[in-house]
Amino acid sequence: MLGDISGDTLIGVFGLWFMTRHYAGRSCEPDHVYIDDVYRNKGIGKKVFYWIYEYAKNKGCETTELNSYVSNYPSHKFYMNEGYEIWAHHFVKKYNVRYIL
Repeated sequence: MLGDISGDTLIGVFGLWFMTRHYAGRSCEPDHVYIDDVYRNKGIGKKVFYWIYEYAKNKGCETTELNSYVSNYPSHKFYMNEGYEIWAHHFVKKYNVRYIL
């Protein structure tokens, strides 16, 4: 979670996944990155991702990869400016499953 300077206001959240990918080696995946609209375009995203990169490198990661919704054009621009490349499409298939315990 990201708080403001005083620590009183939640301004963003993200999760991190760590895995080893055959095409990328040890990797970190930032997940569900969100910065509140009021705090966007103030350099916070760059600071957050700098922290993520340093944390991932300290955990032995060679790469960072992530997913972004197809229609989330502002995030595409941000990630491209961060040096990300589009390598693939992420496919999802949902099941109508009822769990029986």
